[in-house]
Amino acid sequence: MNSKSMVFDKVSIGLSLLCSLHCLAIPLLALLLPTASALSLENEGLHNILLALVLPISCSALFIGYKQHKNLNVLLIGIVGLIILCTTFWLGHAVLGEVVEKSITIMASLLIMYSHYLNYTKCLSDVDCSCHSENKI
Repeated sequence: MNSKSMVFDKVSIGLSLLCSLHCLAIPLLALLLPTASALSLENEGLHNILLALVLPISCSALFIGYKQHKNLNVLLIGIVGLIILCTTFWLGHAVLGEVVEKSITIMASLLIMYSHYLNYTKCLSDVDCSCHSENKI
């Protein structure tokens, strides 16, 4: 694992957190500030962008981490989270309903964040990890 992978882990955690906050905050924002609905933050385009960012960055960090540490559990947790996230995105609220879609998306995001957290902390604790030869971010 190199520092690039550590950055990918951090970015993936941030994107998953952003996704969760988006699911939780938008309805609350719409209730508190009715004019916020004019911002169209529920636009499907934003969901497409988030998913297009999360998938390649998360996959890269998870596979680089697996190559270095050989920890299949971390890889599987991340992959399950990504599969759940993609399936929920594909089915959407039209099939699942808005509450179920948001709940499952948040659960998937938490799984993804957890896998990247495990990946990142494993790199920090492993003295043989190649990331130690570069600056930690």
